[in-house]
Amino acid sequence: MPLILPDAPARSPSLSNPSTFEADNSAMLAWFKLLVDTMQDKSVLVQGDHGLGVTALPPVLTDIDATNTPTGSYRFLNGSGTKPVGSSPYAMVRVDRYDADTLSLWWVDFSGVHLNRFCDNGSWGPWKRLDPDRGSNINGEYVRYADGTQACWGAVATSGSGGVSWTFPAAFLQASTTRIVATPESGLTRSLSPVTNGKTATKVDVSVYDSNDARVNTSAVMFAAGRWY
Repeated sequence: MPLILPDAPARSPSLSNPSTFEADNSAMLAWFKLLVDTMQDKSVLVQGDHGLGVTALPPVLTDIDATNTPTGSYRFLNGSGTKPVGSSPYAMVRVDRYDADTLSLWWVDFSGVHLNRFCDNGSWGPWKRLDPDRGSNINGEYVRYADGTQACWGAVATSGSGGVSWTFPAAFLQASTTRIVATPESGLTRSLSPVTNGKTATKVDVSVYDSNDARVNTSAVMFAAGRWY
């Protein structure tokens, strides 16, 4: 239940009203006593509790998997628990509670990566990144969005003797929901036709055929879209 405090007296004691000063002063002192009695043994927040309302350092959260953490702002200094993969182990953390067994945890590390994690009935779900995760490697570039959408793009040198695998710059959740687009490198003849097959969650095979239905050595621009979770 919320803490309900008694109303203050309607009039404060003032020397400019000497005729009512004694009565007003007595009423104010009685209100202070009632206020103290009402707050006795009650949980009252003060500035700085749970990292709220101060510029000093917030408290340290030592276990990121704890389900009994009070609502508030915390620091996480490479403590225990399931930390986000690929994120710094040092972060600012906010905990929001729905009830005793349901809470949400918000994570911002020192590089600005934003993630969220939800605990339902005492069971933690996976970390989900809220800002787009962009990266690149020898296979191309990729972007992952918070709603699970992933896109990859790159280029592959095809062969006249057989299909060549393009490994996605980042793996997809599954092959069945991943879509592939392949086009000949810009400036090449329009008679060339790319064909893809052997698709998995991590790669796809590509060949480029000429008008005589023969594989050719050339370059193909690749694009893939699907889901990463």
